Amino acid sequence: MTDIDDAKNSQYRWVIHNLTKGKLEGNFRNKYMSTSLITNNAMGRYGNSDYGLIIKPKHIVCASYRDTYTLNTRDDEENLFNIRPPLMLPQEIEDICIQQTVEENGEMLNYETIPIYSELVVDEFEIEGVYYISYGEHELAKDYERAKKVADERGLPLIERDISKYRAEHGLEPMTDKAKMNLCRNILWKCCAGDRELEQAYSQFAKEFIKSNFKDFYEKFMQLKENPEFSKEDILRAFADVTRGDIDFGKISQNIDEMYLSEEQKEIIQARQEYGLTDIQDVQKSENEQDQVEVADIDVETIEKVTEETGQNNSTSIEINEFGEIIRHGNVEKPREVEISEEITQTKKSKEVEKSKGKKQAMEESIRNQIGDEVKNTKQQMQVANPQTTDLWLNRFSSWYSAIDRVSKNVKAKFVKMKSDIIKAISDKIKERSNKQEINKNQDKNER
Repeated sequence: MTDIDDAKNSQYRWVIHNLTKGKLEGNFRNKYMSTSLITNNAMGRYGNSDYGLIIKPKHIVCASYRDTYTLNTRDDEENLFNIRPPLMLPQEIEDICIQQTVEENGEMLNYETIPIYSELVVDEFEIEGVYYISYGEHELAKDYERAKKVADERGLPLIERDISKYRAEHGLEPMTDKAKMNLCRNILWKCCAGDRELEQAYSQFAKEFIKSNFKDFYEKFMQLKENPEFSKEDILRAFADVTRGDIDFGKISQNIDEMYLSEEQKEIIQARQEYGLTDIQDVQKSENEQDQVEVADIDVETIEKVTEETGQNNSTSIEINEFGEIIRHGNVEKPREVEISEEITQTKKSKEVEKSKGKKQAMEESIRNQIGDEVKNTKQQMQVANPQTTDLWLNRFSSWYSAIDRVSKNVKAKFVKMKSDIIKAISDKIKERSNKQEINKNQDKNER
């Protein structure tokens, strides 16, 4: 047998007792105890639970590659077995269990169809620790809480065995489809537990949700595992992406965001919502400026689609502006962008009464210096492409300097970078569209 404190990436061979009743009492059962042999090549165990005791045997009564139907309640060895007890070496037991697993389930370390486990009966032993089997999700594993409780009550070390890691070492997919679904189901339940509304949704809609999303979550989870320092927070935030916008479990993403957003992130989201800087509610993307560029691309592409679809129906009295809005000549209603700009301007004037003019001018000047020539050049390019469009978009960002005043110093740079990226993305899209229109015009002329 190997030591409980095995070295990283080393093979291990333990005798374990898988706990099926969820708790331990007194000195633990009677004199005789049934255990199993598990290694990094064979991890079959009795029962449906995925945690138990790590045993250091001092005397082994019998050892077999299968269940020996031991009558553990006996106080002596008389009539302990229904058959003559075998006594096999650990290597023999391991080899036979591997062979049986491949024959019955198609591959090593797969116990989905037929459970295969060994049995060793011991009458003298020490309990060295507590283990739990996982897919590498640490404290989010199915039986982690039970295992930790036993370990804490007895002052024993708690050790994780990641079955997906050992499968990968043998060239197998880290998880079977059933295991992927079990992982998604377990995380979903842990996110629903304690919330009556979500628990009711789980009982009604969990099966369909898991069926539709387990592959997506599995891919995100395996990407996380590439970093050995990934944490519970990383897993939950990845799961928030999976549930975000779901009609039944969307509340999970909101709960996770509230738990793990930093104060800086919350300040950014608050400023965005208050000043209408973006309509994106995905708070996890607040740290990633590139995501904001992608949002700008989507907005412009949508505008292009609306323009193309409605352009054929335009008459002399109706036009479609660059934002997909219908403009009627003589209509006194102001476009929404102008209304937002006026609202922001009014708010800005109110703030100027409260703050000294000199302080604000210094702040704005500092921020403008950070933006530099890049934004100036972008502005000139956009004005050449379409002056009306440029003015509308630049007016939309007229409140950014006021918004920056409301957030902490160390997030100001993110606002500046974000603004520059969005303006550049919009400029690129407008130029690209203009080029396409010019090409189409030339083609039309050639055809005529």
